[in-house]
Amino acid sequence: MGGPAGTTGRVLVRINDDSTRWQDDDLAALGHLPWAGVMIPKCESPAQIEEVCKRLLPDVAVLPLIETARGLAAAPLIAAAPQVLRLASGSLDYMVDLGLPRLRDAQGASSIALDIAAHLIAVASRCAALEPPVAGVTPELDAEQVIRDMQHANNLGFSAKMCIHPMQLAAVRAALAPSDAELQWAQRVFSAWNASKGGALHVDGHMVDRPVVLRAQRILALASPLGGASAG
Repeated sequence: MGGPAGTTGRVLVRINDDSTRWQDDDLAALGHLPWAGVMIPKCESPAQIEEVCKRLLPDVAVLPLIETARGLAAAPLIAAAPQVLRLASGSLDYMVDLGLPRLRDAQGASSIALDIAAHLIAVASRCAALEPPVAGVTPELDAEQVIRDMQHANNLGFSAKMCIHPMQLAAVRAALAPSDAELQWAQRVFSAWNASKGGALHVDGHMVDRPVVLRAQRILALASPLGGASAG
């Protein structure tokens, strides 16, 4: 069995979790085809990843979904498991697992419990030298809400987001794109740093050191299809 024409090798397949009777069928259907990777729901241990990978090609990438309390507690071990490309947050299922009453408060702010979980997932990813994790879905199709959720997740250490509808894609891209002011600031910092040859300097009244330059470099990279500038 093959994937849709032109998709094999770049498609990420979300399988059912191992508490269902369907995961075995999912893995049998995937076979040994060169999919880009699989997303493992309700991942709570490296052993689950190992079992899934036994059924797939050796170099398949894995994105474990952290969406339970046990998964969060094991996030550092899961992040360090072989073949894990990056972690993903299943915020809605995490709410159910912990019995959290709502996704946001009356003012629209994210639940503190979800923020704590999200940041711990980001920390586990960083400690394992993974790419920043993937944020959970926004149930609404409202573009402004998607943008707010992605920007909030970005502030917690995430750099991508799962979508439930193609209409959300543009909003996620807009949320991750640096503003004109940020780009101009980053270019000023980067130019001044290169001109100083690594010496101490100030830009816009603020001291610039290596961490500031790295932040500027990341902003420029987001705006460049070729990966942005280099800090040298």
